[in-house]
Amino acid sequence: MLTFFCDFDGTISKQDVIDTLLENYASRQWLEIEKLWNEGKITTRECLDAQMALVTITEKELDDFLSKIEIDESFLMFVDFVKSNYNSKVYILSDGFKLFIEKILKPYGILSKIDGIYANDVKLINNKFQTFYNHSKPDCQLGVCKCSLANSLKNNRSIYIGDGRSDFCVSQTTDFVFAKGKLFDFLKENKFKHFTKFSTFKDVINKIPYIKEMLNEERRNFSNRAGSMFMG
Repeated sequence: MLTFFCDFDGTISKQDVIDTLLENYASRQWLEIEKLWNEGKITTRECLDAQMALVTITEKELDDFLSKIEIDESFLMFVDFVKSNYNSKVYILSDGFKLFIEKILKPYGILSKIDGIYANDVKLINNKFQTFYNHSKPDCQLGVCKCSLANSLKNNRSIYIGDGRSDFCVSQTTDFVFAKGKLFDFLKENKFKHFTKFSTFKDVINKIPYIKEMLNEERRNFSNRAGSMFMG
């Protein structure tokens, strides 16, 4: 069985939801915090806490904002394709917020088909956000330790689909990666082998049969080599 792990911001959604929220509802100070994070001087949790504290928003404003976030609608086709053809499980692993993801995806009727959404939690209380990190690990700088989740959830072969810095580590734990943006640059610069570029989930759908055959062929070759060593 193939297990698919998908990033959300910039992968399923067409834009980074948190950055867009900050651009519209926070002071310019969020960019200074972002710079510290990009330079590796603060962790993702520290970055999110500091940035979200800058936001003041009502529940109606939040709902209106999230209703305008666009997704790659071929993601819907992708979920149906891998489940009907490969009986696959599809998980969303995001260092964003689960509340946002669910509100964005709910109108598309796709939530019941997703096997799990693992992201940070947030509550809106008196127009201010409170953040919670239920999938963090002490030795991981992310709010959501995607590596730990992927290792515990994958069954047999696994494929990761992502675009950003929060995907660097987890992309090294799966059998194949569909990448774009900073993730593609990272994999290319570090000379990883099992990855390819994609723009939309239509590209993923078109390439999956070939990727699956490649992974099966590698497994057959490995089994043959192992058998030869045992017999020899």
